[in-house]
Amino acid sequence: MAKEVVASSPDVEVRFQITVDAYCYRSESPLPFDTREPTYFDGFEIVVRNKGNALARHIQGTIELPRGIFFDYLTEMDLKDRDLVTAIAQTKPIKFDFSNYLREPTHHYLAKPNPLEWKPLLPGRELELFSKKAVPLRDRLHEIDSAIRWELAVDNCSIQRGETRFADILVVTDSK
Repeated sequence: MAKEVVASSPDVEVRFQITVDAYCYRSESPLPFDTREPTYFDGFEIVVRNKGNALARHIQGTIELPRGIFFDYLTEMDLKDRDLVTAIAQTKPIKFDFSNYLREPTHHYLAKPNPLEWKPLLPGRELELFSKKAVPLRDRLHEIDSAIRWELAVDNCSIQRGETRFADILVVTDSK
C-alpha cells in the first residue's frame, strides 16, 4: 500500500500593533543639571506569525496607510487647525515594503556565501519585520476612520491581500 504524503506549507498571518513608548528622544545637553524630560514616541510594528507546520523561508509584503501615522512624515500643514485624528486619517497614503530579508548575497565566486540571507520563521513562532516611530496616539488610534491595505507573500504560496481597520490594531506596552 502506498502512503499518501501531504506536503506541509507555512500558514503565516500578519498583525499590526502599536507599542507604547517604544522610542525615547532626549536632548543632547552638555549641562548635567538639565531637567528637560525626554519625549516618548510609539512604535508602529508589523509582526508575522507562522501558524502552519512548516518553515517559512521567504516572507515579503507591502503596506499602504496614511503617512500621518508616522512621526517623521507628519507636517504642520497636515494639522492646520484640525483635530489630530482627523488630520492623520486624511493624509496622503504611503507605501512601505517589509520582509525577513537580512543581507545581500555574496557576489564574488571566491567569497564565502552568507549562510543567512533570509531569517526563517519556525512553526508557532513570531517575527517582527517592521518598526517605525509613530505619533503617540495610544488608544485614540482606534478613532481613525481608515484602513491599512496589505499584501503578504510567503515562499511559493499564493499572495494574501487584505485590509485591517485601525480599530482592530492592538495597542501594547513596551516589554523590553
